Amino acid sequence: MDSVAKNTQKTVVSIEEDVLRYTLGNVVDEDLASRLKEVGFLVVRNNVVSLIVVDMNNARHFSATARKDWAELLQESKITKTALFGGSRFVKTIASFIIKKAKVENSRVFKEEKDALVWLRSQ
Repeated sequence: MDSVAKNTQKTVVSIEEDVLRYTLGNVVDEDLASRLKEVGFLVVRNNVVSLIVVDMNNARHFSATARKDWAELLQESKITKTALFGGSRFVKTIASFIIKKAKVENSRVFKEEKDALVWLRSQ
C-alpha cells in the first residue's frame, strides 16, 4: 500500500435524527467495508433510519470488495435515499460507478454537503 493509501483518518458512523451518516476515513478496505455494510443493513432493516449520507471528503482508496459491498447496501429496498458528497474527482467518479453498478435511482453524488442534505430531505 503506498503512502496515499495509509489509513491515517478513521471512519465514523453515526445516526443523526433519521439519517445514517458515514464519515469515511481515507482508506476503506475489505474488513471495514464489510462492517460498514452490516451496520447499514442492521439499522435500515430494523427501521431505525431510511436515509443515508456519506461524507467522502477524506476518502482516498476503496478496495474492490468495498465497492461491491457499497453497491449491495445501496440496493437495500428500505433505503429511501442515499446522498454522497465531497472527495476528489476520482472519489466522486468511483461513487458514481458504484451507484450505476447498483442500478439504483435513489442515490446521488454531490460536491457540497448542504446540497446533499437538501436533496436527501426533499420529497
